[in-house]
Amino acid sequence: VERSWPAALKFFLYLVGLLWSFAGVGVCCDRFMEGIESITLARRTSWVPMSHGLRQRRQSLVWNETMANLTLMALGSSAPEILLSVIEVIGQDFFSGELGPSTIVGSAAFNLLIISAVCISAIPAPETRKIACLEVYAVTASFSLFAYVWLVVILQVSTPNLVEPWEAVTTFLLFPALLVCAYAADQRWMSGLFRQLVGRDTVEVVAHEGKESRDVTKRAGRDLPRGTIDALLLQDRYAAGSTGAPTAPGRDAADGGALEDDGVLVGFSREEFVALDSASVVFLQVVMSRGTTACTAPLGAQLRYCTQEAALSSKRNKRSEGLISFTPGQSEVMIEVPIRRAKHWRPDDVFTVELSDLEFDASAQLHGGRPLRMGRSSARVTVINSLKPGTLGFEAEELWISPDMKGEVKVDVVRTHGTDDKVSCQYVVTGSSGKATPEAGPTQGILVFAPSIDRMTISLGAKKLRKDARMRIHLSDPTGGAKLAEASGAECACEVLVESTPSSTPSVGDVQGYFSEWKDQFLAALYCGGGPEEQTSAAWSDWAYHIFVLTWKLIFASIPPASAANGWLTFCVALLWIGVVTAFVGDLASLLGCSTGIIPDDITAISLVALGTSLPDTFASRTAALQDEHADNSIGNITGSNSVNIFLGVGLPYVMAAFYWQSAGPTPEWRARIWRGQTFQELFLKDYPSGGFMVPAQNLGFSVIAFTVVALIAVALLFVRRFVYGGGGGGPQRAE
Repeated sequence: VERSWPAALKFFLYLVGLLWSFAGVGVCCDRFMEGIESITLARRTSWVPMSHGLRQRRQSLVWNETMANLTLMALGSSAPEILLSVIEVIGQDFFSGELGPSTIVGSAAFNLLIISAVCISAIPAPETRKIACLEVYAVTASFSLFAYVWLVVILQVSTPNLVEPWEAVTTFLLFPALLVCAYAADQRWMSGLFRQLVGRDTVEVVAHEGKESRDVTKRAGRDLPRGTIDALLLQDRYAAGSTGAPTAPGRDAADGGALEDDGVLVGFSREEFVALDSASVVFLQVVMSRGTTACTAPLGAQLRYCTQEAALSSKRNKRSEGLISFTPGQSEVMIEVPIRRAKHWRPDDVFTVELSDLEFDASAQLHGGRPLRMGRSSARVTVINSLKPGTLGFEAEELWISPDMKGEVKVDVVRTHGTDDKVSCQYVVTGSSGKATPEAGPTQGILVFAPSIDRMTISLGAKKLRKDARMRIHLSDPTGGAKLAEASGAECACEVLVESTPSSTPSVGDVQGYFSEWKDQFLAALYCGGGPEEQTSAAWSDWAYHIFVLTWKLIFASIPPASAANGWLTFCVALLWIGVVTAFVGDLASLLGCSTGIIPDDITAISLVALGTSLPDTFASRTAALQDEHADNSIGNITGSNSVNIFLGVGLPYVMAAFYWQSAGPTPEWRARIWRGQTFQELFLKDYPSGGFMVPAQNLGFSVIAFTVVALIAVALLFVRRFVYGGGGGGPQRAE
């Protein structure tokens, strides 16, 4: 019956079915990625012995971030292409098909070109996103380019149109080689090689700037905003006698605000200056300029400076005033205002310095008869207190103790990041319900840290401890400039667990929670947007997509929730479903090409199928580009995903097929296999009398070569954007 249908109708139905299957792949990949995220965020728990008989719970990530991105994350984004290639080889009795490899090449081109372009343009101008771990990106980019060059080598150079077992095994083993090199780059074991490739001067300049910033932060005794660090580095350069290029003195709002191009202004170069109180003086730069360009004085000038009366309220800083003079040919003058270091911690001092009484030779006229005028006449000075009173907190947020312990239960409060001056804080001990607990002794008190003291102890009494009891110690109200350590919650607290053996196995309540969450998945699948509130605000396009994929949502709601078994159940079941849906994609793509009679499988694969399997990655990468601080999870992961496509998506089925045909030899089926109107016996038996896994590479080789050339240009462009605009993603609107 189907053969009697018009070709246009068959094409339309197969196209709709293929698009519907793509939507199913996207829905299933979302669930797959939930499982992968749960796996990569899993933490290993250990209980480390501490003082006073306590044990501290220490957690560490099970997965290294780079390894997780190149294994689980890359597998999640590349699973449809990999499974399509494997299923196609098995389904065609270990003969090479055209859908799998061509889809991988097309998907790689889409990932590198289209997804990169989407990520670059999605970031609002003039913001930028930079790849933080450039060494890892250099490794994955090199491997991704080499992977496609390697395909050309084995298919057209080494043994044309034949993949031997050693070639297939080498292709597959390049995947663990990638992991080893990427891990080495992540651990900075390849820094020397990276300096030689990128440029030693560039790396050393970046390292020196980072060292300067860390040094300023260390001297200040606290974390500072980037602008404050830059202002302090400027003070260091002033103290060393290096002022840099003078900047133009802007005009105060009271003086009209806008700069005029036909007058010479004299005033402060900045609105605000910052200094540490340990520096003894703060340098204030006064400059002369015309418009926005610094210039030298053609005649002498002098003006008066003084600190405002508000500065007298500070016991550290006395009133300072004086005269400064510009000699002919001079463009800048430095004012030195003395400051004193505090003996005890106190908030930062803020005062202003005013310029007034500008005097110059009135007989001299400047620039069309305009005399010298006052520019920015006021500057604010912030003196940062460099004493380090420290941060108060617990050594761990959760401690464990045995109920059989004898003697007092003691918990230490430590003082980090400085021990200057006297500080204190209050503490309160409560039970799990928030009320005072009978296990504890004193339920509240004050801890006083004298100068140079970095540890105090809270005693919880010596009563017999009740099994399964929980005590929570809260810190509050720090004095003397001390801060409380940031904890996972909104308060600085430590929980003491009284158990025979610390355990992390799921309880009955946890299992019940898993099944409840599983049931909620089916309810969420029925709602447009996932819930009743989202459904009320859904647009017509949301409803159209919801109806289109409702069947897939209900089917994939059967996948266990990601909270069960640390995401591994979700990972395995979703992977099976992706394989099932991918099999439908392969059949529908072949039928779509056959329905027209003019579109071969490789063209369908390299265009439509590659587009459909890469769309979920496109939306995920765009979201990562907008939300993440760096571009590692958007632009950076593309090259890793492309490498995995080749090493697993091509290497795995090629290993299976190469060893199969090495043992089977030129069977009658092999001899009768038809490719482009000719049998394998006619095409290959003369050159390869022992048979083998044949991969006719006429079009695939051209596609790989074309992709490699374009990929080199794209990667080079990303590096150029990094050094020109400060990041691979974003930048000026015109550049995007």
